Amino acid sequence: RLMESNSVLKNYSKAIECYNEVLKIDGKNTLALSFKSVALLRLDEQDAAYDCLEQLLKIDSENNDIKLFKVQYLNGIEKFDESLEILEEVLNESNNHPQAYMLKADALYEKRYIEEALINVEKSLKINPDISYSWYLKAKILMDKADFDNALKYFKKAIKIDEKIDCYWFDMGSCYLNLSRHNDAYDAYVKAFQLNPHSGGIANPDIFLDFIKDLKAIDLFKKA
Repeated sequence: RLMESNSVLKNYSKAIECYNEVLKIDGKNTLALSFKSVALLRLDEQDAAYDCLEQLLKIDSENNDIKLFKVQYLNGIEKFDESLEILEEVLNESNNHPQAYMLKADALYEKRYIEEALINVEKSLKINPDISYSWYLKAKILMDKADFDNALKYFKKAIKIDEKIDCYWFDMGSCYLNLSRHNDAYDAYVKAFQLNPHSGGIANPDIFLDFIKDLKAIDLFKKA
């Protein structure tokens, strides 16, 4: 769900070539298979990523990190019920796993269980406050609850940890719009489009930014 720039996608393709060379030598190299599956997910090669994950689980079916790789895949293809089943297994074994709580919150959010999602993302942040996506997810949940001031605070926390993820900037721009802070919204959207020209699924960023400029002009007219 995090969109990538073209240059980053090319790097994933090159990385897969390297992982394949390693796997020719050692077909059970779990590290190479893990990283290859992540790269394939980023390239939206869902079937190939799934094959890697299945190979990993055959090699080490009890490994929770591998299970969480599979959850990422399942969340990416919107199979949230299956994802939540695996997450329950992981959390039953260890309730001190921030990524598991984050992924559970993500699945619950997509299923529109907003309050449960908030509880789980807060558990993730309590264990590890340095996961940028957890702050971003908390901000999105608060946006749904129309708590835009606090949502903005958490978008900023996510960006402070990782400023190179376009959807953080794009959704922060939307938060600014809800607060009628159109200048700040414009700047955030510009940053998002610099990172990814199609951030937010926008086909033509110039037209979109022109619309935000119009909102800024209306603000100036009202103040005049």
